[in-house]
Amino acid sequence: MPGEYVPCVSCMHPIFDQKFEVKNEVGVVFHKDTLKKESITKKYQNFATSSNTTNLEDLIAFIGSSDNIITDSYHTMYWAMLMEKKVIAIPNSSKFYDFKHQPIISTFDEALHHLNKGTTYNGLLEECRESNLKFAEKAFNYLNL
Repeated sequence: MPGEYVPCVSCMHPIFDQKFEVKNEVGVVFHKDTLKKESITKKYQNFATSSNTTNLEDLIAFIGSSDNIITDSYHTMYWAMLMEKKVIAIPNSSKFYDFKHQPIISTFDEALHHLNKGTTYNGLLEECRESNLKFAEKAFNYLNL
């Protein structure tokens, strides 16, 4: 998309400063609409799963405890990347394609073939926070605040 790239401001939350012990090789986070699709959820019944309906603290702990994240939730994709996880994203809208750093893009049928192949983006949390702070400074200066 044209214009200035500013990642979601949720990166500023101090919850992302926590460290977690990895307990799961794979964590699957379903979008709330996908939870209703038994044909998909059944394929992943033997993996640790959560959904984007989970409260923030539990969802972040779940992401933190997983080495690979498979998800069709945009924010789960983003947060997992901030937490330096290997992410396999299953897009359900075009916004998955406009992110500056791309995860592996797949489908629920093919996602398991991509395990441990994703890129971890060291320093992404700091990069996103810095982008938000710079944008806020520009906005505050423009508004004379």
